[in-house]
Amino acid sequence: MPMGHVYSTGHSWKAPQEEKEFPPYDKRSGEHFWVILVAYKWNPGTEGETILDKDNFMNVNGPGCYYCEMPYSKLLASKRCKGEPK
Repeated sequence: MPMGHVYSTGHSWKAPQEEKEFPPYDKRSGEHFWVILVAYKWNPGTEGETILDKDNFMNVNGPGCYYCEMPYSKLLASKRCKGEPK
């Protein structure tokens, strides 16, 4: 199995070669950056493929705004993002 691939129940995708960065908060636009975070248990000593399935699934959080850390709602989505929480 090629390095840089992640497999899940029936789905496969190639990991990007370069690391993607979250865009910096732009207070001029006030746009939210909605994310859903999915956590899987992973053992760094594992050789070969990593299977992301129900056996090592831990949690799903979101959707929520990466900048203001507030959970999604239609009301919040209609308002400007205030950026990082204080």
